[in-house]
Amino acid sequence: MSGGPSWHVPLLAAMSVAVPLWWGVCSGNPADGMLSATGSMAILYLPSSEFARRERLRRMATCALGFVVSFALGALGTFHPAAAVLALGLVTFRAAWFCRRFAIAPPASFFFVVTAAIAGNMIFDIHALPTKVAIVAAGAACSFLIALIYCLASGGRKTDALKVAGGDGNRAAVMVESAVIAASVMVSLLAAQLLELENPYWVPISCIAILQGGTFRAVWHRNVHRIVGSAVGMGISWFLFPPSMSPGALAALVIVLVMVVEFLVPRHYGLAVVFITPLTVCFAEIASGGAPFRELLWARLQDITLGSLIGAAGGWVLHHPQWCRRAEGLLKRLPGI
Repeated sequence: MSGGPSWHVPLLAAMSVAVPLWWGVCSGNPADGMLSATGSMAILYLPSSEFARRERLRRMATCALGFVVSFALGALGTFHPAAAVLALGLVTFRAAWFCRRFAIAPPASFFFVVTAAIAGNMIFDIHALPTKVAIVAAGAACSFLIALIYCLASGGRKTDALKVAGGDGNRAAVMVESAVIAASVMVSLLAAQLLELENPYWVPISCIAILQGGTFRAVWHRNVHRIVGSAVGMGISWFLFPPSMSPGALAALVIVLVMVVEFLVPRHYGLAVVFITPLTVCFAEIASGGAPFRELLWARLQDITLGSLIGAAGGWVLHHPQWCRRAEGLLKRLPGI
Protein backbone atom coordinates (compact mmCIF):
# COMPACT_ATOMS: atom_id res chain seq x y z
CA MET A 1 0.00 0.00 0.00
CA SER A 2 1.34 3.41 -0.92
CA GLY A 3 0.20 6.81 -1.97
CA GLY A 4 -0.14 8.31 1.51
CA PRO A 5 2.22 9.52 4.23
CA SER A 6 4.91 6.99 5.13
CA TRP A 7 3.47 6.40 8.59
CA HIS A 8 0.02 5.33 7.35
CA VAL A 9 0.93 1.75 6.46
CA PRO A 10 2.74 0.91 9.74
CA LEU A 11 -0.03 2.49 11.78
CA LEU A 12 -2.84 0.70 9.93
CA ALA A 13 -0.99 -2.62 10.18
CA ALA A 14 -0.44 -2.16 13.91
CA MET A 15 -4.10 -1.23 14.48
CA SER A 16 -5.35 -4.22 12.48
CA VAL A 17 -3.13 -6.63 14.43
CA ALA A 18 -3.81 -5.00 17.80
CA VAL A 19 -7.57 -5.61 17.81
CA PRO A 20 -7.52 -9.43 17.51
CA LEU A 21 -4.39 -9.73 19.66
CA TRP A 22 -5.92 -7.88 22.58
CA TRP A 23 -9.19 -9.76 22.09
CA GLY A 24 -7.22 -12.98 22.46
CA VAL A 25 -5.36 -11.77 25.53
CA CYS A 26 -8.47 -10.42 27.27
CA SER A 27 -10.52 -13.55 26.50
CA GLY A 28 -7.77 -15.88 27.69
CA ASN A 29 -7.18 -17.29 24.18
CA PRO A 30 -3.95 -15.65 22.97
CA ALA A 31 -3.37 -18.39 20.39
CA ASP A 32 -6.73 -17.65 18.74
CA GLY A 33 -5.97 -13.95 18.88
CA MET A 34 -2.68 -14.58 17.09
CA LEU A 35 -4.46 -16.69 14.48
CA SER A 36 -6.99 -13.93 13.90
CA ALA A 37 -4.15 -11.40 13.61
CA THR A 38 -2.82 -13.46 10.70
CA GLY A 39 -6.02 -12.63 8.80
CA SER A 40 -5.68 -8.99 9.81
CA MET A 41 -2.50 -8.66 7.74
CA ALA A 42 -4.83 -8.33 4.74
CA ILE A 43 -4.72 -4.59 5.49
CA LEU A 44 -1.36 -4.52 3.68
CA TYR A 45 -3.22 -5.18 0.40
CA LEU A 46 -5.21 -1.95 0.48
CA PRO A 47 -4.21 -0.20 -2.79
CA SER A 48 -2.84 3.32 -2.92
CA SER A 49 -5.06 6.39 -3.00
CA GLU A 50 -4.60 6.75 -6.78
CA PHE A 51 -7.42 4.22 -7.08
CA ALA A 52 -11.07 5.13 -6.64
CA ARG A 53 -12.44 4.36 -3.18
CA ARG A 54 -14.70 1.59 -4.45
CA GLU A 55 -11.85 -0.04 -6.35
CA ARG A 56 -9.55 0.12 -3.31
CA LEU A 57 -12.13 -1.63 -1.15
CA ARG A 58 -12.95 -4.19 -3.86
CA ARG A 59 -9.30 -5.20 -4.12
CA MET A 60 -8.92 -5.23 -0.37
CA ALA A 61 -12.00 -7.46 0.03
CA THR A 62 -10.74 -9.84 -2.67
CA CYS A 63 -7.38 -10.24 -0.95
CA ALA A 64 -9.02 -10.67 2.46
CA LEU A 65 -11.17 -13.46 1.03
CA GLY A 66 -8.01 -14.94 -0.48
CA PHE A 67 -6.47 -15.07 2.99
CA VAL A 68 -9.42 -17.10 4.29
CA VAL A 69 -9.36 -19.51 1.33
CA SER A 70 -5.57 -19.91 1.63
CA PHE A 71 -5.90 -20.78 5.30
CA ALA A 72 -8.71 -23.27 4.66
CA LEU A 73 -6.75 -25.05 1.90
CA GLY A 74 -3.60 -25.13 4.01
CA ALA A 75 -5.50 -26.60 6.96
CA LEU A 76 -7.24 -29.22 4.81
CA GLY A 77 -3.84 -30.53 3.71
CA THR A 78 -2.69 -31.33 7.23
CA PHE A 79 -4.13 -34.86 7.21
CA HIS A 80 -1.02 -36.08 5.35
CA PRO A 81 2.45 -34.56 4.71
CA ALA A 82 2.13 -35.05 0.94
CA ALA A 83 -1.26 -33.34 0.96
CA ALA A 84 0.24 -30.42 2.89
CA VAL A 85 2.90 -29.96 0.20
CA LEU A 86 0.32 -30.10 -2.59
CA ALA A 87 -2.05 -27.72 -0.82
CA LEU A 88 0.70 -25.18 -0.22
CA GLY A 89 1.80 -25.51 -3.84
CA LEU A 90 -1.74 -24.86 -5.06
CA VAL A 91 -2.14 -21.80 -2.84
CA THR A 92 1.26 -20.45 -3.92
CA PHE A 93 0.56 -20.93 -7.63
CA ARG A 94 -2.86 -19.25 -7.49
CA ALA A 95 -1.62 -16.41 -5.28
CA ALA A 96 1.44 -15.77 -7.47
CA TRP A 97 -0.68 -15.89 -10.61
CA PHE A 98 -3.32 -13.54 -9.19
CA CYS A 99 -0.81 -11.01 -7.88
CA ARG A 100 1.24 -11.02 -11.10
CA ARG A 101 -1.81 -10.94 -13.36
CA PHE A 102 -3.52 -8.05 -11.60
CA ALA A 103 -0.42 -6.09 -10.58
CA ILE A 104 -0.92 -6.52 -6.84
CA ALA A 105 1.84 -4.51 -5.19
CA PRO A 106 4.22 -5.99 -2.58
CA PRO A 107 3.88 -7.92 -0.34
CA ALA A 108 2.15 -9.61 -3.32
CA SER A 109 1.80 -13.38 -2.79
CA PHE A 110 3.86 -13.44 0.41
CA PHE A 111 1.13 -13.31 3.07
CA PHE A 112 -1.17 -15.69 1.19
CA VAL A 113 1.61 -18.27 1.42
CA VAL A 114 2.32 -17.36 5.06
CA THR A 115 -1.34 -17.91 5.96
CA ALA A 116 -1.46 -21.29 4.22
CA ALA A 117 1.87 -22.36 5.72
CA ILE A 118 0.75 -21.52 9.26
CA ALA A 119 -2.48 -23.47 8.70
CA GLY A 120 -0.47 -26.41 7.38
CA ASN A 121 1.46 -26.60 10.64
CA MET A 122 -1.65 -27.25 12.71
CA ILE A 123 -2.85 -30.67 13.82
CA PHE A 124 -5.56 -31.95 11.49
CA ASP A 125 -8.99 -31.67 13.10
CA ILE A 126 -11.89 -31.52 10.66
CA HIS A 127 -14.33 -30.63 13.44
CA ALA A 128 -12.28 -27.62 14.59
CA LEU A 129 -11.59 -26.42 11.04
CA PRO A 130 -14.74 -24.27 10.63
CA THR A 131 -13.97 -22.48 13.90
CA LYS A 132 -10.36 -21.84 12.91
CA VAL A 133 -11.42 -20.53 9.50
CA ALA A 134 -13.99 -18.27 11.17
CA ILE A 135 -11.27 -16.86 13.48
CA VAL A 136 -9.06 -15.99 10.50
CA ALA A 137 -12.08 -14.54 8.67
CA ALA A 138 -12.84 -12.36 11.70
CA GLY A 139 -9.33 -10.92 11.57
CA ALA A 140 -9.64 -10.27 7.83
CA ALA A 141 -13.03 -8.61 8.41
CA CYS A 142 -11.52 -6.45 11.13
CA SER A 143 -8.80 -5.25 8.76
CA PHE A 144 -11.42 -4.52 6.08
CA LEU A 145 -13.43 -2.43 8.54
CA ILE A 146 -10.32 -0.44 9.43
CA ALA A 147 -9.58 -0.02 5.70
CA LEU A 148 -13.14 1.19 5.12
CA ILE A 149 -12.81 3.84 7.82
CA TYR A 150 -9.42 4.88 6.44
CA CYS A 151 -10.75 5.15 2.88
CA LEU A 152 -13.74 7.22 3.98
CA ALA A 153 -11.35 9.58 5.72
CA SER A 154 -8.68 9.76 3.00
CA GLY A 155 -10.70 9.37 -0.20
CA GLY A 156 -9.09 8.44 -3.52
CA ARG A 157 -8.83 9.55 -7.13
CA LYS A 158 -10.82 7.92 -9.91
CA THR A 159 -8.84 5.66 -12.25
CA ASP A 160 -9.45 2.74 -14.56
CA ALA A 161 -10.65 -0.49 -13.03
CA LEU A 162 -8.35 -3.43 -12.39
CA LYS A 163 -4.90 -3.10 -13.90
CA VAL A 164 -3.91 -6.29 -15.69
CA ALA A 165 -0.16 -6.73 -15.71
CA GLY A 166 0.08 -9.90 -17.73
CA GLY A 167 -2.14 -9.12 -20.69
CA ASP A 168 -3.21 -11.77 -23.16
CA GLY A 169 0.25 -12.00 -24.71
CA ASN A 170 1.95 -12.72 -21.41
CA ARG A 171 -0.28 -15.44 -20.00
CA ALA A 172 2.41 -18.06 -20.53
CA ALA A 173 5.03 -15.90 -18.80
CA VAL A 174 2.75 -15.40 -15.80
CA MET A 175 2.03 -19.13 -15.58
CA VAL A 176 5.71 -20.08 -15.83
CA GLU A 177 6.66 -17.58 -13.14
CA SER A 178 3.87 -18.79 -10.87
CA ALA A 179 4.80 -22.44 -11.44
CA VAL A 180 8.47 -21.85 -10.58
CA ILE A 181 7.54 -19.99 -7.39
CA ALA A 182 5.07 -22.71 -6.38
CA ALA A 183 7.58 -25.49 -7.10
CA SER A 184 10.25 -23.74 -5.01
CA VAL A 185 7.88 -23.37 -2.06
CA MET A 186 6.80 -27.00 -2.34
CA VAL A 187 10.43 -28.18 -2.38
CA SER A 188 11.17 -26.05 0.69
CA LEU A 189 8.31 -27.59 2.67
CA LEU A 190 9.22 -31.08 1.51
CA ALA A 191 12.84 -30.54 2.60
CA ALA A 192 11.65 -29.36 6.02
CA GLN A 193 9.48 -32.47 6.37
CA LEU A 194 12.26 -34.83 5.35
CA LEU A 195 14.62 -33.17 7.85
CA GLU A 196 11.87 -33.48 10.50
CA LEU A 197 12.16 -29.84 11.52
CA GLU A 198 10.03 -28.81 14.48
CA ASN A 199 8.49 -25.80 12.72
CA PRO A 200 8.54 -26.72 9.00
CA TYR A 201 6.28 -23.84 7.97
CA TRP A 202 9.07 -21.33 8.61
CA VAL A 203 11.09 -22.79 5.72
CA PRO A 204 8.55 -22.07 2.92
CA ILE A 205 7.88 -18.65 4.46
CA SER A 206 11.57 -17.79 4.12
CA CYS A 207 11.59 -19.25 0.61
CA ILE A 208 8.69 -17.10 -0.65
CA ALA A 209 10.20 -14.03 1.01
CA ILE A 210 13.38 -14.46 -1.03
CA LEU A 211 11.44 -14.97 -4.26
CA GLN A 212 9.85 -11.52 -3.97
CA GLY A 213 12.95 -10.01 -5.59
CA GLY A 214 12.34 -8.63 -9.11
CA THR A 215 15.73 -9.77 -10.46
CA PHE A 216 18.16 -12.55 -9.56
CA ARG A 217 20.51 -9.94 -8.11
CA ALA A 218 17.66 -8.68 -5.93
CA VAL A 219 16.84 -12.27 -4.94
CA TRP A 220 20.45 -12.90 -3.93
CA HIS A 221 20.64 -9.64 -1.98
CA ARG A 222 17.45 -10.55 -0.12
CA ASN A 223 18.93 -13.98 0.56
CA VAL A 224 22.06 -12.51 2.16
CA HIS A 225 20.08 -9.83 4.01
CA ARG A 226 17.62 -12.37 5.39
CA ILE A 227 20.24 -14.79 6.69
CA VAL A 228 22.56 -12.14 8.14
CA GLY A 229 19.69 -10.00 9.43
CA SER A 230 18.10 -13.03 11.09
CA ALA A 231 21.37 -13.91 12.81
CA VAL A 232 21.67 -10.37 14.16
CA GLY A 233 18.02 -10.36 15.19
CA MET A 234 18.47 -13.69 16.95
CA GLY A 235 21.40 -12.30 18.90
CA ILE A 236 19.44 -9.22 19.94
CA SER A 237 16.47 -11.33 20.99
CA TRP A 238 18.70 -13.75 22.91
CA PHE A 239 20.10 -11.01 25.14
CA LEU A 240 17.14 -8.64 25.42
CA PHE A 241 14.15 -10.95 25.92
CA PRO A 242 13.51 -12.60 29.28
CA PRO A 243 13.12 -16.40 29.39
CA SER A 244 9.32 -16.00 29.49
CA MET A 245 6.83 -13.19 28.94
CA SER A 246 3.14 -12.77 29.71
CA PRO A 247 0.68 -12.93 26.78
CA GLY A 248 -0.11 -9.23 27.26
CA ALA A 249 3.53 -8.22 27.07
CA LEU A 250 4.04 -10.39 24.00
CA ALA A 251 1.00 -8.87 22.30
CA ALA A 252 2.29 -5.35 22.97
CA LEU A 253 5.71 -6.32 21.64
CA VAL A 254 4.16 -7.76 18.45
CA ILE A 255 2.24 -4.53 17.81
CA VAL A 256 5.39 -2.42 18.16
CA LEU A 257 7.45 -4.78 16.01
CA VAL A 258 4.78 -4.81 13.27
CA MET A 259 5.01 -1.01 13.07
CA VAL A 260 8.81 -1.07 12.93
CA VAL A 261 8.94 -3.84 10.31
CA GLU A 262 6.36 -2.25 8.01
CA PHE A 263 8.22 1.05 8.21
CA LEU A 264 11.59 -0.52 7.38
CA VAL A 265 10.70 -3.14 4.72
CA PRO A 266 10.38 -0.68 1.79
CA ARG A 267 13.44 1.26 2.97
CA HIS A 268 16.05 -1.32 4.00
CA TYR A 269 15.17 -5.02 3.86
CA GLY A 270 18.27 -6.19 5.73
CA LEU A 271 17.53 -3.91 8.68
CA ALA A 272 13.86 -4.93 8.63
CA VAL A 273 14.83 -8.62 8.94
CA VAL A 274 16.64 -7.82 12.20
CA PHE A 275 13.20 -7.02 13.64
CA ILE A 276 11.29 -9.66 11.66
CA THR A 277 13.15 -12.40 13.55
CA PRO A 278 11.91 -11.43 17.04
CA LEU A 279 8.48 -10.68 15.54
CA THR A 280 8.07 -14.19 14.15
CA VAL A 281 9.38 -15.68 17.38
CA CYS A 282 6.73 -13.71 19.28
CA PHE A 283 4.09 -15.10 16.90
CA ALA A 284 5.34 -18.62 17.58
CA GLU A 285 5.55 -17.96 21.33
CA ILE A 286 1.92 -16.88 21.51
CA ALA A 287 0.69 -19.63 19.17
CA SER A 288 2.56 -22.35 21.05
CA GLY A 289 1.44 -21.19 24.44
CA GLY A 290 4.90 -20.46 25.78
CA ALA A 291 7.69 -22.40 24.10
CA PRO A 292 11.17 -21.33 25.28
CA PHE A 293 12.39 -18.24 23.42
CA ARG A 294 15.95 -19.45 22.94
CA GLU A 295 14.89 -22.78 21.43
CA LEU A 296 12.59 -20.93 19.02
CA LEU A 297 15.37 -18.52 18.07
CA TRP A 298 17.83 -21.26 17.17
CA ALA A 299 15.19 -23.21 15.23
CA ARG A 300 14.21 -20.01 13.44
CA LEU A 301 17.76 -19.37 12.21
CA GLN A 302 18.07 -22.92 10.86
CA ASP A 303 14.74 -22.70 9.06
CA ILE A 304 15.53 -19.29 7.56
CA THR A 305 18.87 -20.48 6.22
CA LEU A 306 17.36 -23.55 4.56
CA GLY A 307 14.38 -21.68 3.10
CA SER A 308 16.53 -18.79 1.88
CA LEU A 309 18.93 -21.10 0.04
CA ILE A 310 16.06 -22.92 -1.68
CA GLY A 311 14.48 -19.56 -2.52
CA ALA A 312 17.76 -18.38 -4.05
CA ALA A 313 17.88 -21.53 -6.21
CA GLY A 314 14.30 -20.90 -7.31
CA GLY A 315 15.19 -17.30 -8.06
CA TRP A 316 18.02 -18.44 -10.32
CA VAL A 317 15.57 -20.54 -12.34
CA LEU A 318 12.94 -17.79 -12.31
CA HIS A 319 15.33 -15.19 -13.69
CA HIS A 320 17.03 -17.44 -16.26
CA PRO A 321 15.68 -15.98 -19.54
CA GLN A 322 16.56 -18.87 -21.85
CA TRP A 323 14.88 -21.51 -19.68
CA CYS A 324 11.79 -19.38 -19.09
CA ARG A 325 11.35 -18.55 -22.79
CA ARG A 326 11.53 -22.25 -23.64
CA ALA A 327 8.86 -23.08 -21.06
CA GLU A 328 6.69 -20.18 -22.27
CA GLY A 329 6.99 -21.46 -25.84
CA LEU A 330 5.74 -24.89 -24.82
CA LEU A 331 2.79 -23.40 -22.95
CA LYS A 332 1.78 -21.18 -25.87
CA ARG A 333 1.28 -24.30 -27.98
CA LEU A 334 -1.53 -25.37 -25.67
CA PRO A 335 -5.09 -24.28 -26.59
CA GLY A 336 -6.37 -21.28 -24.65
CA ILE A 337 -2.94 -20.04 -23.52
